[in-house]
Amino acid sequence: MQLLNLDVESTIKKATLGFPTGDILAKIRYRTPKRLLWLLNYRLSHCDDFVERIQRGKSFLQMLPNNLTIPGNKAKYNSFWVMPILIDSPNTMIEILRGEGFDSARGNRSLFAIDTKPNTPNHLLPVESQYLMAHILCLPFSPLLRLQELEYLAQLVTINIDCELDQTENIVISNNS
Repeated sequence: MQLLNLDVESTIKKATLGFPTGDILAKIRYRTPKRLLWLLNYRLSHCDDFVERIQRGKSFLQMLPNNLTIPGNKAKYNSFWVMPILIDSPNTMIEILRGEGFDSARGNRSLFAIDTKPNTPNHLLPVESQYLMAHILCLPFSPLLRLQELEYLAQLVTINIDCELDQTENIVISNNS
C-alpha cells in the first residue's frame, strides 16, 4: 500500500462498503457468482461454535493490562470477532503496532457519534459515544495468530499503555509543581 501511496484504512473502507458510487440498481442486479455461493455454503456448513476462538479470546484478554477498558468484555456472549480496546492515543498505537507487523484499526468508520445542535441540553449530549469513537482501537485477533504473536501483541499494548499513563502522571506532577 505504501508503494502505491494509498491509505490502508480508506482503501479497505472503499473495498468493503458496498456500492460507494455509480448506479446502485444496476449494481445490485448482478447475480452472485456460483463460486462465491459455494464458498458461503462451505463456510456456513463447516462453522463450529467458536469454542476455540472464544477460549483464545479469553486467554488473550488475560494477557492485557487490568486497567485497560475493553468494550463488550462483560457481554453474555462474545465471539471475539473483533478485539476493541479504549486508549488515549489510538493513532499512535496503530503506528506502533503496524511498525511491528500487526494490522490494527480505529474501528468501524461508518459509525459515528451524532452531531448535536448548539442549544442541546447537557443530558442529551452523546458524551459516551463521542468518547468511544475518539478512543477505540480494534486489535488484530485471528486464528492465524500464533500464541507467541498474541503474547508479543499484548506486551506491545501493555508497554505503550504504561507509557501513556507515565506521560499523564508527569503532566499532572509538573502542573502541581
